[in-house]
Amino acid sequence: MSLDTVMLGNEPRSDAEAPLPPSSYRITRVQTEEELRTWRLVRQNVYLEEGLFTEDDVDEPVYTDRYDDYSEHFLAWDHAGAPVATARLIFGSEQHARPLQVESAFDVTPEPDSAEISGFAVVREHRAGLAQVGLMRALFERLHELGIEHCYAEVEPWFFKALTRFGYPVTRISESQFVFNAENFVIYMRLEDFWEGARADIAEKKRSIRGTYYSHPWDGTIGRKHLVYRDR
Repeated sequence: MSLDTVMLGNEPRSDAEAPLPPSSYRITRVQTEEELRTWRLVRQNVYLEEGLFTEDDVDEPVYTDRYDDYSEHFLAWDHAGAPVATARLIFGSEQHARPLQVESAFDVTPEPDSAEISGFAVVREHRAGLAQVGLMRALFERLHELGIEHCYAEVEPWFFKALTRFGYPVTRISESQFVFNAENFVIYMRLEDFWEGARADIAEKKRSIRGTYYSHPWDGTIGRKHLVYRDR
């Protein structure tokens, strides 16, 4: 299988949503099989391009894994309606013997009924934009809605540094291992620690994306307007 056979088209979404200004993104939770296939194609293309896995790892027309069966998937769309980034939440369950990915690759025992952030992939042209920050908020808002307090992720060192720079209270809890052709380790975050920090930033009008972005009500988007505090 070559990259050319799985490239996505650039046709915009057809739903009647308000248009976004340039450099903005809309984050949606996957609802249909067509959207799930789009999610998988974006992840597959990015992972192949970055060498995180090879064409030999893709034994189906579109790459998937067992965790997709008990995950919720999220897509970031640019202002023109093209899908440009992915992330997912894996929901583990001791009762139903559904392990998180970090349990399989690392010697980590998660808290009961935790979730794992996984499947982060961003099209190269959009890595300097705000798509990742918007995806993280969509994940956090969903975890808050579901009442899930403990969150894990398997990350590369550069992503760990980016998270800490943006104010996410993440803690490294494992040694490094070579996974998906790259150095990875496990991080942990208690969600309430993040929300407390965001509320403090907002109260102090601190210059941080955690403060400015989260001062705005969640509407599923991120753009330049979120880089300044909302007028109250």
